[in-house]
Amino acid sequence: MSVFADIDWREVGREAGEVLAEYLRIDTTNPPGNERAAMEFLAALLARDGVESELLAQDPARPNLLARLRGAGREPALVLLHHADVVPAGPGWSVEPFAGVERDGWLWGRGALDCKSLGVMHLFALRLLARLEVPLEREVWLLSVSDEERGGGAGAQWLCREHAGLFSEASDLLGEGGVGLQMPNGESLWLPSYAEKGILWLELSAQGGGGHAALGGSGPAERVARVLARLSEKAPEVFITPEAERNLRSLAGRARFPLSLLLSRPRSPLTRRLVRSAARKNEWARTLMCTTMAVTSLEAGAAENQLPTSCRAILDCRLHPADRREACLARVAEEASREGVTVRETLYAPPSRSPVDTPLFSILTETLRRLGPTPHVAPALFPGTTDNRFFRELGLCCYGLLPVMLPFGQHEVHGPDERIERSQLERGCRIMAEIVHAAATARRSQESGA
Repeated sequence: MSVFADIDWREVGREAGEVLAEYLRIDTTNPPGNERAAMEFLAALLARDGVESELLAQDPARPNLLARLRGAGREPALVLLHHADVVPAGPGWSVEPFAGVERDGWLWGRGALDCKSLGVMHLFALRLLARLEVPLEREVWLLSVSDEERGGGAGAQWLCREHAGLFSEASDLLGEGGVGLQMPNGESLWLPSYAEKGILWLELSAQGGGGHAALGGSGPAERVARVLARLSEKAPEVFITPEAERNLRSLAGRARFPLSLLLSRPRSPLTRRLVRSAARKNEWARTLMCTTMAVTSLEAGAAENQLPTSCRAILDCRLHPADRREACLARVAEEASREGVTVRETLYAPPSRSPVDTPLFSILTETLRRLGPTPHVAPALFPGTTDNRFFRELGLCCYGLLPVMLPFGQHEVHGPDERIERSQLERGCRIMAEIVHAAATARRSQESGA
């Protein structure tokens, strides 16, 4: 029988909704952040259930909260990570973004999905285990960090640099990244993330003599534009990783013949040709299976009738974990050299990944299949970056999961009217509590069957 057999999950959902509404009312827009009020709010809630916490800070106004639920210490700690800061609200909202509004069964506000709801799910996992006095094989840590939306310099990056020894006591981490998706065909799929793309920002620049625009000619703007056009037209390399092969095999059971046969044999040349073709045509597949490039800035002349003397573009490359920084840079440099355009690297963060053949990922998968609306779970590459990458560098096994179902292509992360359905918050609290309980009460020798 589950340790949570007597829990009234509707009551947990009601309480979690109240806590999330309060959390959303704390304006942690970054910049400037000012996350201290949020950390003190969480610390006070934890203290009610006897859970100790401390603040670790580079900047006193922007601390990070670490709470520990004590265990026997026979296994390294499990870390539950979320960030308290949010992006600016921006225009277009139908409600006040920091009012914690509840309407039509939904909680509205900046941070409702990214990622204060995840923090509330982590919080209730800890509080329920504390209230029930569950004996734990390992400690469970709740870690709420500042500054994720601006790179983590005051948050996870600083913690992993200045307190690396602390995290040597932990081995696993659950953070943000993966979600469930409701597909257009009516099916749904859990996509917990095991890896993240890297970041490679490149500056492309060209110089010219200028002059009157009436003279025409091929100046620096045209040369940079031709480079960008050729890069966008070039078919990207498609990376079919072992995890992608596993996912293709899982799709085979839901497809009709002959597609089912092809998907069941992901290493066959024909299947690989079909997958590569689909990835190049489908935006979602391309994002997950290719290195992508996007022009995020383009600057040239200052007057309509004047040829520019210079042109500058910024290319945001998101590196697939199977790709290499040097290879991506070489692809861009090859096209740029044809037009006399200079390429300069301005930022690099490597891709990161964790193995999926672990006890924690097995627990996560089994729990999602048992409690979620779908039995379909596929380990996914997260196309963006999260704070998980800093902890992977310290050797922690990290997965991303916000256990809610979102309509494919329709959720409002970083956009106006960000919101979460109350029923999804309730189910998310239950899923997270069950995952954390299973992971914190099992010994690795037992999990592996040794």
